Amino acid sequence: MKMYYKRRLEVSVIMPVFNGEKYLAEAIDSILNQTFKKFEFIVINDGSEDNSSKIIRSYQDGRIRIVERENKGFAYSLNQAIQMSTGKYIARMDGDDIAYNNRLELQYDFMESHPTVDILGGQAEIIDAKGKIIDEIRCPVSWENIQKCLKYLCPLCHPTYFVRKKAYDLTRGYRSLPPVEDYDFLLRAAEKGCVIKNLPDKVLKYRKLSSGMTAENIQRTIYLTAMIQKMNSFRVTSHTRDDNILATLQKYDRKCSDWFRFVYYLRENLISRKRNHKKPLKYLFALLIILVSLMHYQLALNSYKVFRAAPYRR
Repeated sequence: MKMYYKRRLEVSVIMPVFNGEKYLAEAIDSILNQTFKKFEFIVINDGSEDNSSKIIRSYQDGRIRIVERENKGFAYSLNQAIQMSTGKYIARMDGDDIAYNNRLELQYDFMESHPTVDILGGQAEIIDAKGKIIDEIRCPVSWENIQKCLKYLCPLCHPTYFVRKKAYDLTRGYRSLPPVEDYDFLLRAAEKGCVIKNLPDKVLKYRKLSSGMTAENIQRTIYLTAMIQKMNSFRVTSHTRDDNILATLQKYDRKCSDWFRFVYYLRENLISRKRNHKKPLKYLFALLIILVSLMHYQLALNSYKVFRAAPYRR
């Protein structure tokens, strides 16, 4: 163990875990089996009440560093892992996703050959609870398209983040705004002059579950997304801090209404169907999406942003 940490590490993989026993072993295995070997793997057990601790500690691999403590939240866990990290790059990972075995190699090689890039993501496949591929996440590749997309929605998939540590130093890491900490971080990083790109390659299988912060309260996600966009505009135009707004948002606890959830998933179903059809059916589905979105003002605004961002995505 001591000999390992005397070696120069290039990458720190960070993974917070909270009650993740069902998929945790698969996620850990996907990192330990990477073709790129020069990394440390920091796992924060954020007060799990299931068998997560037992699963993590069953691995006898010197690259794993484990922290176990009471629950303090996702953003706190990420920032703690970042502070502990020794690599010049920090790679994100979630406890229910599966990394392609060449993910770290692809991202490391790109960052080494593109020193002006500070934050790198990648494409992802969406899998269900059983691991079946059900869709894909298509993210813009170029910095130009990412800048345009960034105004409307988050242009990177968070578990694919591969970041120069200095970008986290510039932004002071994540702020507690679940579940939009990743988007808030990107907006602040861009303000600081960080260059952001995505690989055209698929690097991750992203597990979409019916539980979790985003799925259980999608209305909160959409509201906070709109608010952090306003905060970004406020900081850029007035050049002042947003502490008061941030404090208010961190206390926001409105629950998702049944009506909003129904309309949202109806819209998402239409968007998925639209992708699988050619013209002129695409126009018909676009019209249906607009009509459904008009059933709720927050969703109407969000759909407008989705349409505006669409041309800049792959």
